[in-house]
Amino acid sequence: MANVGGLGRLGVLAVGLGIGAAVASTPMVASADSSTDPFSWISGLDLGDLPAQSTPTMELAISIDGILLVRDGTANANTGNDDIAIAIGAGAYAVANDGTGNFAYADGSYASADAGVSEGSNNNTAIDIGNNTNSDDGPSAGDGSDNTAIDIGNNDPGIGSGAGAAFGNFNTAIDIGNNTGTDDGPTAYDGNNNTAIDIGNNSGNSDGPTAGEGSNNSATEIGNNSGNDDGANAFVGNGNTVDDDASYSSNFLGPLAGNGDNNLAIVDGDGSTGYAGGYNSEFPGNSDILLISGINDIAGAGGTATSPGSFDIATLFGDFLSSFGATGGDYLN
Repeated sequence: MANVGGLGRLGVLAVGLGIGAAVASTPMVASADSSTDPFSWISGLDLGDLPAQSTPTMELAISIDGILLVRDGTANANTGNDDIAIAIGAGAYAVANDGTGNFAYADGSYASADAGVSEGSNNNTAIDIGNNTNSDDGPSAGDGSDNTAIDIGNNDPGIGSGAGAAFGNFNTAIDIGNNTGTDDGPTAYDGNNNTAIDIGNNSGNSDGPTAGEGSNNSATEIGNNSGNDDGANAFVGNGNTVDDDASYSSNFLGPLAGNGDNNLAIVDGDGSTGYAGGYNSEFPGNSDILLISGINDIAGAGGTATSPGSFDIATLFGDFLSSFGATGGDYLN
């Protein structure tokens, strides 16, 4: 018996084909009307008219254990064994090598972070967050182990500026602010366990605190400097501490605790300066204290240019006193 259902479907198909042929042979019927056909634009499409697809630049580089995992754009990263370096931003550069366990992070236009620096430098950290004009600006930690340098702010132009922690172990330098001069920023160096912290803007040259040329020294500076060679110094000795809450607009200003051991200098007042310890390294001072609370004051406690002095205390409270305190006597005053 014939499949009735199948024959029925064949009959419908034949009728449909006949209708299609009749429509095609009728001159009064157009094959397509572009005014009513929603897909008529396809026939005139030129693929060359389509905009080219581009992949956005990430400006990112990541290197781990000597292998460059990612590099997109102008950012670059370089590592040695067991090191990590991350750079984010146009022209940013992070390098961690010459040792193991070093970490460098640079985030910003031409941000630069260098951790390691010399062979055998281990467990150093350098972090730069901000925009720089020059590729050699930014923090550096190395020439030793367990050093940390952090720079948060812009160095523009700031040639050679940034935090530096080097030539020793467990040194820390932190810079928070903008540098527009040359060689600005804190430095903790040439010894162990030294700390230099700079909070403020530097527009002069070689401005910023230093702690070093000995061990266990600390220099903290809060203020803006527009002169040259301004800043707090704790160096040439051991266990010296400077706390400077002042801004300077002239040259070679800022308190010093050093040229001896265990000296303390605290200054609160713009333009005030002085020293606790030795006036120079030839005649040192130890365990001396300088306290200033006032504007444009000058004082000293400890050795003089011709004699040493220890256990001296100099205090000034008031503005524009400009007088020296206790020096060269090995006594309390």
